[in-house]
Amino acid sequence: MSRYRLLAAVVAVAAGLIPTSAAAGTGAPGVTAACPDLAPIELAADHWIAGSPGFGDPTWFNALFVKGDIEVFRMTGNTRYLTYATGWADHNKWLLPTNAPNDDGPEASQEYIDLFELDPTRPAGGIADAQKYVHTETAAIESGKQSNMTYVDAVELGALSAFAHFGVLDKNASDLDAKTYTPIVRKAWTWLRTKAPHSDGVVGFVRGPSSQPSQHQPISSTATTNYGVGAFLMAGVEAAEFDSGC
Repeated sequence: MSRYRLLAAVVAVAAGLIPTSAAAGTGAPGVTAACPDLAPIELAADHWIAGSPGFGDPTWFNALFVKGDIEVFRMTGNTRYLTYATGWADHNKWLLPTNAPNDDGPEASQEYIDLFELDPTRPAGGIADAQKYVHTETAAIESGKQSNMTYVDAVELGALSAFAHFGVLDKNASDLDAKTYTPIVRKAWTWLRTKAPHSDGVVGFVRGPSSQPSQHQPISSTATTNYGVGAFLMAGVEAAEFDSGC
């Protein structure tokens, strides 16, 4: 299992699926006004929450927004983001979806583990379903009975990232190459921050769910959905870690 955790940590931290602060074992709530990335991040989060008064199911569409929402809480310390994320988890009884194919379902395990880490009073039962999934998946992989880990969604939507999160809990995180990747992260975030969000908080250029890149093309500046907003929030929080004002 260690090799899967290692791969997951490398992929997830590099992709922004695991917050830099969590990988380092520290938190950094409370952002000063000197942080230039704060405004578009909070605007995007608030816009989506205001337009989605109810809590969705635990499928990856909703879970990815909640992940971004949690990272905004880590960055700002504003409890309204934590309240929304916890409400979503409670609404779904901290369970993974039972009918999601190709390892899409385990995405929710990331959010459950994050909330468990953020609340010292949270009963361990909150992550029991996620732990069960990891143990079952590990046994299946090691026995050669399935190869879902070669599917792209296993990397992006929870399967490998679940291994990485449990690796963090076990203090088994990896160090990912700042000299090589920091300029890439900054360049990517600069484009996202200046091109994707609108003045009202809408995050555009988000492709709809599909089985291949040719679908939902062309992608407009106003095309948006929950998982795209969540990815924007995660990227912004990760990029902000590099700015002294944040």
